[in-house]
Amino acid sequence: MRKYPKMICMTAIMAAMLALSGCGKKEQNKKEQVSVEEYQQVTYDTELVVRGNIEPTLELKLKANDYEKKIYYPALNEMEVQSVNVSVGDTVSKGTVMVEFKSGELGDQIEEYRTRVAEDELLLDHYNRLAQIDTATDYSNDIQAIKDDMEIARLYMNELEARLEGYNIVAEGNGVVSIISEILDYGIVDAQDGVITVKYATGEFSTTTSDDYEFKLGDVFTATFGMASLDMELIDIEESGTDADGNTIRNLTFKALSDDGSVSSYDTMYMNIEKTALKDVVYVPKDAVMEIDEKFYVYVMDDRNMRHGVEVTVGDTAGGYTVIKKGLSEGDKVVID
Repeated sequence: MRKYPKMICMTAIMAAMLALSGCGKKEQNKKEQVSVEEYQQVTYDTELVVRGNIEPTLELKLKANDYEKKIYYPALNEMEVQSVNVSVGDTVSKGTVMVEFKSGELGDQIEEYRTRVAEDELLLDHYNRLAQIDTATDYSNDIQAIKDDMEIARLYMNELEARLEGYNIVAEGNGVVSIISEILDYGIVDAQDGVITVKYATGEFSTTTSDDYEFKLGDVFTATFGMASLDMELIDIEESGTDADGNTIRNLTFKALSDDGSVSSYDTMYMNIEKTALKDVVYVPKDAVMEIDEKFYVYVMDDRNMRHGVEVTVGDTAGGYTVIKKGLSEGDKVVID
């Protein structure tokens, strides 16, 4: 085996060490800097535990049930439009004249008979006075002839007025104008043309709730629409399962006790029902209470702003608050989830 002088071996070793040392320095320079995030303090939404009265209100949003629609047609062919008295969205009541058609001579004839009746009334009054003054003369035949003429004139006038009604389109009830046909713009319409559509409300409104309020058929509540209000009677209660918390879901139907037509223009009404008040109780927002393995807990913040769980005994939940029977005191600070 060939041997090398010790000097040569040491030189080679030192060269190798220097080479390794250089490589390590380059690798170290390539290392990225490690950034450390600043400390972030965790904050919680909190509420104070309160002692007092809970006066809950059940708020219901009622939606109108299906509407009935009525399409109105002209009475005759080739009727000439005189005026359209309503617009889409207008509320109409029974008897509202929505469209008028030109009646030609009918109006003039009615006015003639109306004048004739008025003249006969004056003439009749004149003969009645004569009969009182001149008792020797018999005016009975004249008086009867005037009465007969008035009766005939009234009959003709009533017949013409009945015909004239066909020259108007009149609302049959309380509702809302939903469609006005563009054909009215042409000025001439026929009997098969649906010119006006009115939406008539049934007066029934429905809502769904899982609240435990004790509803009874026949109960009357006040609902609001816009700036007005209306009494509503509960006419139907139907259960339709349970919600995520196990509460029974009920579908409620209310009927308007009276409707002057104004309610027909609204498809949404609101009802606030005052529930039984809970007197002198300790309570927290219901979102502060957690249920774990059939036990109830809240997080309480201590003087050092550290939270820790506390087991509590709960009572009723009403108006978004839960009564705490045991485990908390007035003024405690609880965390809201």
